[in-house]
Amino acid sequence: IEAYPDLYIISNRCIFDEETKELKDMVQPLIHVFNKKSAAFLHTPFFNRPDRNERKNVLLLGDSLGDVSMTEGMEEKTEENILKIGFLSDRLERLPSYLDSFDIVLLDDPGFDVPYGILQAICETPDKEIL
Repeated sequence: IEAYPDLYIISNRCIFDEETKELKDMVQPLIHVFNKKSAAFLHTPFFNRPDRNERKNVLLLGDSLGDVSMTEGMEEKTEENILKIGFLSDRLERLPSYLDSFDIVLLDDPGFDVPYGILQAICETPDKEIL
C-alpha cells in the first residue's frame, strides 16, 4: 500500500509463521462484530491525519448486514460518500436484505476482483479529488 499513501485500510491483519506459513496470531485489536463502528478505530493513524476531515470517501466491504454501519460515528461521512460492497456466499434467502443495504452485492465467494478493480480505477484517476 506504500504506493498509495492516500489510501488507508482498516482491516484485520494476520501474523503468519515465517517457516510453516501457518496462521500464528492476529494483529490487535481484532476487529469483530461487536466493535466495527468507527469509534473502535479512533486510535488508528487515519483518524489522526490533519487532512482527515477533507477525506470524505469510503469503500466499505462487509459480509454481514451489521457491517453496513461500520462508518457510524464518522460525522463527516454521508451516504453519498460511501460505496458499500457486500459479500454473500451462502444463505441466499438474505439476498433481498443485502440488496437493500449494500450498493453492490457479490455472490458465491468471488474474491476481491471487483473491489480491487474499483480501487485501481480510483487510484489511476488523475482527479485526486476522488480520494
